[in-house]
Amino acid sequence: MEKLERRYELDWLRVLAFGLLIFYHTGMIYVSWGFHIKSQETSNFLEIIMLAMNRWRLSLLFLISGAGVYFALQKRSNRSFAKERVKRLFFPLLFGMLVIVPPQIYFERLQKGATFSYLEFYPSVFEFVPYPKGGSLSWHHLWFVLYILVYSLVSIPIFNYLRSEKGKQIIDRVANTIFDKQIRIYLFIIGGFIISALLSPHFPTTHNLTKDWANLIGSWYAFLLGFVFVSHPKFMQVFENLRFKSLFWAVFCYSLLIFFRETGILKLHFGFGDEVRSFIYRIIDNGLSGFSIFAILGFARKHLNFNSPFLKEANKAVYPFYILHQTFIIGIGYYVLQLNWGIWTGLTFICIATFLSCLGTYWLVIRPFALTSFLFGVKKG
Repeated sequence: MEKLERRYELDWLRVLAFGLLIFYHTGMIYVSWGFHIKSQETSNFLEIIMLAMNRWRLSLLFLISGAGVYFALQKRSNRSFAKERVKRLFFPLLFGMLVIVPPQIYFERLQKGATFSYLEFYPSVFEFVPYPKGGSLSWHHLWFVLYILVYSLVSIPIFNYLRSEKGKQIIDRVANTIFDKQIRIYLFIIGGFIISALLSPHFPTTHNLTKDWANLIGSWYAFLLGFVFVSHPKFMQVFENLRFKSLFWAVFCYSLLIFFRETGILKLHFGFGDEVRSFIYRIIDNGLSGFSIFAILGFARKHLNFNSPFLKEANKAVYPFYILHQTFIIGIGYYVLQLNWGIWTGLTFICIATFLSCLGTYWLVIRPFALTSFLFGVKKG
């Protein structure tokens, strides 16, 4: 198996996918789904737009993170890799829980009628009572960082096996089998469906790590697939070859999802029971997620496999942006909602203001200083 050079399309996708989170999490203010602050006015059209993203955005990021582990282990020992993961993930997570996340909880409580100042609120963080059980300690959106840390450390034995001669032979055999009949790549989507069908009915998503088994295992599956897919060039070639077919099936699944959602046809016209409707929904849901990711990987490999000075800097900035963005969204959004600007004006303003706030914080506070770079997990060099 040949040694691979860095796949720049994955770096581009990482930047673009994290960038979408600013729009997505801002949109959460203006749709019917639960979020930390809410507008009284919501948009079903915005919800339909966001449904096109929320079935693949996190799975794609977990997959890209797993791919990054493959490249990291080519130049690091297990010990060095584990040390680097703790440095870049655990310490920013801890800092985020104590400094970045608390303002989100504060503004949420203000919107619910609290009148205390932030100085009065902040000491409650160090009571170490979990949110939302009345306390103020939480990882909120930084659950993603925690899960990547856990996956990276517990998967080291799996990575070692996949990098061994026997592991390489298995991957090579699978890659060649898929390359001979490329539609077989879609069998990986079935794996995600099985996890969802078996676990999701019993374990709704909580992001609390200990009782989040459907999300925990499903995201781990995507993480491991990322490692496997970049370990052999034929996988990425298949994604490129099937990119239009994958896009077609992704659009088809999305169209079905919206049709069933807007008409309620499964419930109203066919009288299916909850279990049958749930089963059909999970087929469509996992199809949308899998086909979308495969289409994105295919088009990215075709058009985004190039480096640039912007990409190098953006790759450094994207992690701090992720850590900061939701706090700025909620803080800015809290005051925007009081202005009654309407959905689209408010959404646009919050998105732009959040991006500029993240950019300014990165350039003026994080990037120039060793301590803040460390606390936000910025890579050296």
